[in-house]
Amino acid sequence: MKKEPNVQSERCMESSVAANGKFFPSKCGMGSSLQIKFSIPCELMQGGMGSMMRCVRAPVWPSVNWSGCMLLLRSAIALIAVLAALSATAVAQRSLDHAQYMRVHGRALPPFGYVQFCQRNSGECAPAERASLARLDASPAHLSELDRVNRVINASVSPATDLELYGREEFWTFPVGQGDCEDYVVLKRRILMNHGWPASSLLITVVRDEAGDGHAVLTARTRQGDFVLDNKVDDVRLWSQTPYRYLMRQSYLNPQLWMALDPRASQTAATVAGVKAAE
Repeated sequence: MKKEPNVQSERCMESSVAANGKFFPSKCGMGSSLQIKFSIPCELMQGGMGSMMRCVRAPVWPSVNWSGCMLLLRSAIALIAVLAALSATAVAQRSLDHAQYMRVHGRALPPFGYVQFCQRNSGECAPAERASLARLDASPAHLSELDRVNRVINASVSPATDLELYGREEFWTFPVGQGDCEDYVVLKRRILMNHGWPASSLLITVVRDEAGDGHAVLTARTRQGDFVLDNKVDDVRLWSQTPYRYLMRQSYLNPQLWMALDPRASQTAATVAGVKAAE
């Protein structure tokens, strides 16, 4: 009879069978190893060649350290749950960031009317000597001021197209009683800058509205989110809470540069209902 083998394994609850028919059960639990024992029952066979012994090797499986396995299994489940929670948190944070802040997709050509406006009002478009990279930490007073300026200008200016007022399209200017959407924007921007808002936090933005027409709004860039001042709506809203498709806006580093908010608008000269891109 052969000596009983002593076999150790590498992973819990895994086993393999060697080519010679020996069983290799696994190690399960800290500090415990499994062994396989073989009992060899024998019977006497009668034959013409005389008596012979036939031995049958039968494996006897050992008891498994189930408490160690269950502890390992529970630890693995807990780890998976923690990783899943962290992944869900990261996805939620990315979604929240996307809801709060606009994402740029490279350079865009500035609206033609804006270029002409800057030629007539160079001080309104000059880059700041020290453009702040940080977003403005808007206090409740800041947000109240946005709401107040938006409502006052919306009530004091009546909507009218450039063609109706000046007999031409794409004439950006400060409105006197009447004005197009971009006229509301430049006036609100000037008033807020006079109240101490940095130019890097007040960005002229071009969108497509619900009907697919071009429209201009003013974006207030803050740590709390990108808020939109709109002549169509008195409430100041996060950009993601508006029904618009965002095309482009000024760069907060240099108001003369424009950034694409839609990948398809990058470096594309498009006419946007009174907001025609400069060539």
